[in-house]
Formats: sequence, C-alpha cells, structure tokens
Amino acid sequence: VTGVQTCALPILSHLLTTSGHMGLPAFTCKMDQTGQYVLTASDDYLIKVWKLETGQLMITLRGHMNVIVDIAVSGDNSMVASASEDNTVRIWRLKDGQPLAHFKANTKSLTQLFFHPILNILFTTSDDGISYMYNIEALKARFGLVMSNNNSNSGSEGTNIGTRASPAGFNEENGTTTERDRKSTRL
Repeated sequence: VTGVQTCALPILSHLLTTSGHMGLPAFTCKMDQTGQYVLTASDDYLIKVWKLETGQLMITLRGHMNVIVDIAVSGDNSMVASASEDNTVRIWRLKDGQPLAHFKANTKSLTQLFFHPILNILFTTSDDGISYMYNIEALKARFGLVMSNNNSNSGSEGTNIGTRASPAGFNEENGTTTERDRKSTRL
C-alpha cells in the first residue's frame, strides 16, 4: 500500500504487579490527578488505592454490596466516586478514605460516572439511557474540600494518601481498611 508508513512499536517492560482483590476480576482502574496513585475496583466490591511508584496498597474503600462498575477521581483530586451494580453511588475523600456521601441512583442500572474537571458536578449514566448530573458543591463545602479553579493547585489534595495514622484492620466508622490489607498485598 502506498503512502502508509510502518514503524516498530516500542518494547514494553513489566514494572510492577499488585494483587489485592482476592483473585476476583478487577474491571476498572483510574489514575489520580497527580499521577502518583492508581485506583482499582473489582467484583469483590472494594476500591483499592495503590502507590504507583512502589505498588504499596495505601487504602481500601468499602461500602458497596455488589460489583463496582466504574470509579472517578475529582478534578481537584479531593474525592473518588464509585458506581455499583447495587445501584448506589458512593463518594469518599481521597486522601484518607473518609466516606462523604452515598445515595441510591434513580435509574435501572448505573454504567459510568465522572466528575466535571472544573465545575462541582458529578455525572452518571445508566443502562436505561438516562444520565444524571449532581451538584456536589454543598458536599465539598461541608467537608472543607475547596475546589481550585486554577490547575496549578490540581492534585494537591491527594499527595498524602493513606499517611494518616489509623488502627490496624477494618474501621467500621470510616469504611476503610489499611494495615490489614497492606500485609496481604503481594508484589
């Protein structure tokens, strides 16, 4: 074929392996806005936050009662939201995993969600073709999460993920697991 150029693909090299979803499929992963952390969600109803550089499990987010279909990180890196087949949306503070909100979706089955990169809006989509927009400004104000409109501060909220002291094992009050899950992580 004339005019078509071919080029050799760069060779990929394996950097890291993480294992923390009890051998169940992990269907979604997202990077935080700083590029320092990756979030995975799985059929085990859990969201895991991993430090990209080391593969260390920083925090586990719990609360869903069914498979998680999507996760999203807010533009200012302050929150993570998740959508599940239990037809709920959950929102956590990213830096320490504190639950901020959860609600039942007014739809058949959630398929995707994302935060607007600048405005205080969370979008969801569903199997029935309906999309919803939620204003999260009051939620952010209640928990002191101020969204910056300039991108130079983007990501400052999540740079210390999982560094807050917490007891070993699952904490029923805030819905997270840190120490116990770190011990079970295989790299």
